Amino acid sequence: MCCGASTTPTGGHVTAWNALRHYGPVATCRFDPHDPPPGEHPTVGVSYLADSVPTALAERFQQTRIINTHRGAPYLSAFT
Repeated sequence: MCCGASTTPTGGHVTAWNALRHYGPVATCRFDPHDPPPGEHPTVGVSYLADSVPTALAERFQQTRIINTHRGAPYLSAFT
């Protein structure tokens, strides 16, 4: 995920589902509070959340418009 995680981490800056991402800015993320240049920013963290599953999926897959439900063992976490 652009700014998410999986059970089999891939990519350069994968975070756990319950952690903030402190690396940035990341060009593929719409909102990134980190100032350039890209790097670790211990005092600035970000998490990308949505209030519905369709919104979360649309945000994550807006560039490719393809949702692969098998590659990387993806999962969806929810706050209840």
